Amino acid sequence: MRKIRRIKDVAIVNSATALSNLGDLVDYLPMKNVSETGCYRTVKSARDKLPTGLNNFTEGDFLLAKISPCFENGKSALIESLETGYGMGSSELIPIKPVLINPKFLSYLLSSPDFINAGVNEYKGATGHQRISPRFVAEYTFNSEVNQADVVKLLDEKTEAIDKGIKILTQKLHHLEEYKTALIHNAVTKGLDANGKRFHQIDESGVSLVSGMPYDSEGFDLEVGTPLVRIRDIGKNSCSIRYNGNIENHIFVEKGDLLIGMDGDTKVALWEGDSSVLNQRVLRARDCNAKYLYLLSVILPKLIDEVYAKEQATTVHHISLNQIKKLRVPFLLSETNCLYDQIKRKIHLIDKMKDNVSKKIDLLLEYKKSLINEAVSGQ
Repeated sequence: MRKIRRIKDVAIVNSATALSNLGDLVDYLPMKNVSETGCYRTVKSARDKLPTGLNNFTEGDFLLAKISPCFENGKSALIESLETGYGMGSSELIPIKPVLINPKFLSYLLSSPDFINAGVNEYKGATGHQRISPRFVAEYTFNSEVNQADVVKLLDEKTEAIDKGIKILTQKLHHLEEYKTALIHNAVTKGLDANGKRFHQIDESGVSLVSGMPYDSEGFDLEVGTPLVRIRDIGKNSCSIRYNGNIENHIFVEKGDLLIGMDGDTKVALWEGDSSVLNQRVLRARDCNAKYLYLLSVILPKLIDEVYAKEQATTVHHISLNQIKKLRVPFLLSETNCLYDQIKRKIHLIDKMKDNVSKKIDLLLEYKKSLINEAVSGQ
């Protein structure tokens, strides 16, 4: 029989350093500087200039994102070095100090699919702002009989090779996206005057913009009910969950509608899936001119990214319905057919190439996850 231990038996969850030990300068770590691959980038900052309510940490601590979707996306970091010796980071990062456990093993354990899935099932809070609790992390159990040093050595070697492959493919994806962006920019801005008089707001175009509704998670079901489109489903054309409850007078999504995520990373895509109900924080754009919606789908990501770039430091990006209505689009309805014909075929080819590269990346990521899961569990 395997020997089972809890995280709190081998590490301090929600560890903290007395503020009196911190100097005037610290290494600041906002959530946006924590990647989904364990990389992080701190910024040397004056402590009295930072936001209040931050968590502090030291070298050797493991930081785990607790808020959705950062948690299920695997945002975490093992802090190996700090220029000032001390760090302060987002309140949405749980600092964990390894005591009787190999720090690198802990980082692999808390990034494993089994741990992530268990955490998602224990989420607390309203939809869109759900979190795991430090208590869940502390009580999580693992097989303590595995040779942690051997596991770390194996996974370091295997994941390094996988990460190199992912990096090469990601660079290809980035180059394709740059080409696509340049193509779109050249097509939609050609001939605009310097004063931008031909720009117009989205809400002046006649497009119908409607945001979704909140749903009680008690009605969620994997098999029974009406498909429910959430932010994570944008671009996938299928729903990972259904709502088994009354849907009278609810907002529906139909094939051809344009969906826009209002939280987190920029997500904009035309819906090609089945008729579904629309969750909160997802916006539906609908218009009788399908070509115009297509053009919006290719230009909106850039416009939304520009809005996010102007935000103050934040854990998760947010954009409002009113902000989207006021976005200024650099083409007119009368230009739709001409622009559509110019870019549709080329963008289709680029997207097909991107899709092939993305599938290869997904396969490598799934392989990496399965390796980590098997190794930390002792299988």
